[in-house]
Amino acid sequence: MKILQLVDSLNYGGTERMSINMANLFSEKGIQNILVSTRKSGRMVENLNKSTIYLSLKKKNGLDVLTFFKLCSFVRKYNPDVVHAHSTSIYWGTLLKIFFPKLKLIWHDHFGLSDQLDQYPRKELNFFLKFVDAILVVNEKLEVWWKAKNILPSDRIFLITNFPYVEFKGREGMNTPVKLLQLANFRRQKDHLTLLEALKIIHLNGIDFNISLVGQIVEEDCFKVVKSKIRDYGLTDKIEFLGPSNEVDKLLNESDIAILSSISEGLPVALLEYGLAALPTICTNVGDCSKVLPSNDYGWLVPAQSPVDLANALAYVISHQSEALERGQNLRRHVLKNFGPERFHQLYQNILVDHPQS
Repeated sequence: MKILQLVDSLNYGGTERMSINMANLFSEKGIQNILVSTRKSGRMVENLNKSTIYLSLKKKNGLDVLTFFKLCSFVRKYNPDVVHAHSTSIYWGTLLKIFFPKLKLIWHDHFGLSDQLDQYPRKELNFFLKFVDAILVVNEKLEVWWKAKNILPSDRIFLITNFPYVEFKGREGMNTPVKLLQLANFRRQKDHLTLLEALKIIHLNGIDFNISLVGQIVEEDCFKVVKSKIRDYGLTDKIEFLGPSNEVDKLLNESDIAILSSISEGLPVALLEYGLAALPTICTNVGDCSKVLPSNDYGWLVPAQSPVDLANALAYVISHQSEALERGQNLRRHVLKNFGPERFHQLYQNILVDHPQS
């Protein structure tokens, strides 16, 4: 079995991290695999297992015919059995299926705005998905959505959640001041503004902290507003921008409390990574986040766009550190059991083995 993955780029984000995690898992299991970034490479490639074959195509646009034929030559050379297309890579994945009809084409839908599917119907996908052998979705809302569409039979749509890969080094206490962490690209969906308002509240209440904001600037105007608010709130000395990082494991192990302030999510990889690092975690109750934090035993769920609730949760965690660390350990055990790489591998292999090619 040879597996080829298509992903747009390897800059920073949940989709990109999942493609890396999958490649590393396949390599660990002795499965020959190939990872192709169709647009550009990035620092995340440094986290790729050396046994994975990697190609960066640097395509200029969707109509870059010469680059597509370079991909076709690559496919002829390595002769994969399965093409696994992530998100918008489905377009070139479909073209590969037309040129190489014996390939099994599996599309992985990572769509993060699953709470707003009616606003983003993605009708352009209807044509391309007719060439797909199976759809993998990362949460139940996407599963229900695609099954209701009737583009593919229901038995060709599978729910397999994201999984994290983190080297955990242990956690005994918290720093002074506490180190907060948010892994989230800068776009409106991640709602950094609510986070900043919560940080302003705890700062005015005399709580000492530092926070690292890790992520790619996806929406420049959003990032500019975030920087402006930081100055307005007097938080400049408290906040560090790290951009997209290829040292996520290090950041997770060095931090004390993890936050995710999104207004919409599917099943965020960042939340699972927080869990594997046993971090006390505060997250907005959106998408499938409640499946990762199903009760107060595992962390803190707060309403989206509610800076007061987020600030109250932060203040509680910082003032109840022993309880917070215990919840972090509970979360780690929960994530390993229900969202770990072994579970993903088993479910994924069942699809490859049992599902007949169309």
